[in-house]
Amino acid sequence: MKRCPNGSRRNKKTRRCNKNSITRSLSSSQKSISKQSLHKNPTTKITIPQKILNQIKTQINDFSKCTSNDYDKMIKICETEVRYIESVSIINIRDNYTLENKRPCTKEVERTNHILSLIQNTLKYCKLHNKPISNTTIFLYVSDVYAYEHQDLPFFVVVKPKNKKGILIPDNTFYSHKSIKNTGEAWETTVKKCIQQHIPINEKINTIFFRGADTDNGRQNIRRNMYNLSKGKTVFKMDGLDGDKKQIFDIELSGRQPIESFTKYKYLLNLPGNQPWSYRFKYLFLMKSLVFNVDVKQKYKVVHDTNDTWINFFDVLLEPNIDYFNFDFKWSEEDYNHNRDEFRKLITNIKQKYSFIESQPNLYEKMVNSGFNKISKITNEVIYESIYQLILYYAKTMNSRLGIQ
Repeated sequence: MKRCPNGSRRNKKTRRCNKNSITRSLSSSQKSISKQSLHKNPTTKITIPQKILNQIKTQINDFSKCTSNDYDKMIKICETEVRYIESVSIINIRDNYTLENKRPCTKEVERTNHILSLIQNTLKYCKLHNKPISNTTIFLYVSDVYAYEHQDLPFFVVVKPKNKKGILIPDNTFYSHKSIKNTGEAWETTVKKCIQQHIPINEKINTIFFRGADTDNGRQNIRRNMYNLSKGKTVFKMDGLDGDKKQIFDIELSGRQPIESFTKYKYLLNLPGNQPWSYRFKYLFLMKSLVFNVDVKQKYKVVHDTNDTWINFFDVLLEPNIDYFNFDFKWSEEDYNHNRDEFRKLITNIKQKYSFIESQPNLYEKMVNSGFNKISKITNEVIYESIYQLILYYAKTMNSRLGIQ
């Protein structure tokens, strides 16, 4: 059965939309339109990388077997299951370049509002460039915990493991992230600040740097163990893992500093947080410093499940050994000995790679420039065009399957 743009069923007799929406309308704060720049020349064609287009099609095609029954199931989940009540908003996008948040989430409000602002800006961009929009409905899930209970349902997500289903959408920090002053800062503003702070490679501090909260404590414990190691302490002393005697690590778990100040360090660590991914990954490539990424792959004992590398929307553009060095950490739930050995292996591999790249200045510069060039080309217009292509293909592919009109 076909559905109205508000998500309700059409009346079988009158064929008219049910005025009693299943959800409430957009709040005043969500109606505010971003002042981020839009492309001023409607004749200029904006293109996005083929890798992004391929990702969009692949992730949406993963749900090719969905039906209107799955739509009904998603509605019910959003009304009855706590995490989805807290983290999912049901968004109606309309062909007159407007959107409505018909069922706002109850907890992840700020994160949701920022993504809604990105979508609103995309609709303004589409109107400016005379790009057609189809009526559709998306289920926007913004928790940083994967929706593992409902992997076969087409939720839009900001992050997911590579080996799990989900439709990635650019995350909220492309609209606003908290600066050192706790004020919102747009993506393009941060890009400009980082570029202004660039310094020559030979003036960078030769250390592997990380600063962030101790958010993976009790899980992987990578941040705490690396912090102890960097302070000269022995980690897992029964197993002979000595402290950082050569002081190649500089790890801080307290205090804050402007992200653009990271440009002064020659090497930058990306470490997992509460979940095995972080927003900071994309920002590190703006510094023209070499990124060392610790890639946690999870194995769960209770549910007998594994998670591969966690990815965000634009991560597909970046390649290990081309733009950054990747270090696997195969974490296993409730397996102390295994995780201890993985940490020892991690530190050994990082030190070996550090020694290698220190002897390869041309390769260092090539990798740094490659990563920077890819990430710095993500402009507001590229973000809007990406979201447009995402909505366009979703509506074309999923509307008839889910019964959306």
